[in-house]
Amino acid sequence: SPPAGNLSEPALRVDRLQLVARGGIVGMATERTAVDQPFGPWNVATEMPAEWGDPAFFTYQQQEYLISAAGPKPRALQICPALTNCQAVTIIDGEENVLTDDIDGPAVATVDGYPLMIFNMVVVGRPETNDLYQAQATLTDFSSWVAVPLQLQRGPGQQEDDPAISPDGTIILYGDNEGDLWVSRRPQFGAPFAPPGRLDFTPEDDKLSEPFLADAGEGRLELFFSATEGESPSRIKRAFCTP
Repeated sequence: SPPAGNLSEPALRVDRLQLVARGGIVGMATERTAVDQPFGPWNVATEMPAEWGDPAFFTYQQQEYLISAAGPKPRALQICPALTNCQAVTIIDGEENVLTDDIDGPAVATVDGYPLMIFNMVVVGRPETNDLYQAQATLTDFSSWVAVPLQLQRGPGQQEDDPAISPDGTIILYGDNEGDLWVSRRPQFGAPFAPPGRLDFTPEDDKLSEPFLADAGEGRLELFFSATEGESPSRIKRAFCTP
């Protein structure tokens, strides 16, 4: 049973057994005993750090990491090995300039054993520039990453917000400023992404945002996202898709 109030920013832990989300200012979690079983009731996420938003989880050398947005705007990213001892993340561009604008919505895929991150950045003072970036770590503690813009084709005035990435790094999903989700694909890691297309969902009056993708096995992906219908509180919904 969902708690009162809004639920948003879903993310699945690496073992795919615990789903976390934001419940207002409180972190919430729901668990399942196996990946083919239903999730149980929502409870306070006691294992999560005190401050986090738009979480993403990945493993490196058998250690689980959390990377998430933190702080007031302009937000920055933090990296938390074993969900503890969080430290700030530095993002630099190809010219070694530190990016200090509002960074949000990190998502991580593991490609060839190493994490690949995408995120969206809003340039302070220019809210219409909400763009996606792709980043790779430069330090093994993941406290420093170098980022390049993805430069997706998009419609006039459309924003790219809170992206998700498939585990193999070939599919990205993101929300826009109209309550729709968009998908873009590439044939392999390193190739450019194709022009994005809108995902069709039913009911169409739901406002969708904050997608999260996970491997569901048997060639399928498990998609979690935040959905708002009319004036009702936002809820976390789940869908399965075949790339």
